[in-house]
Amino acid sequence: MQRTLQTALEYFSPLYDRGVKILAWDQLRETGRHWCNTGDPLPVVRRKMEGLPVDLKLVPIGWEENKEKDKTGRIRAATVGDCFNVSQDLRHSNNKL
Repeated sequence: MQRTLQTALEYFSPLYDRGVKILAWDQLRETGRHWCNTGDPLPVVRRKMEGLPVDLKLVPIGWEENKEKDKTGRIRAATVGDCFNVSQDLRHSNNKL
């Protein structure tokens, strides 16, 4: 998740001058129990993102404990896709997220 946040901070930097923040969500991370699919504990992530336009309120304590099996990643991916579709519907209907 941290690499994703760092990429977003770099890529979308013009938006931050207008007050836009990144809303981090723990479901948008790698799946599986491999070492490369784990992250730092939330207090460490908070320290690393301190002063940056990142909102971590949707990231729960323990998010880095990747206990899922690889097959559950497909289920989570479908859920993330459904949430994205809902957000797009809201955006197109002029509602704010």
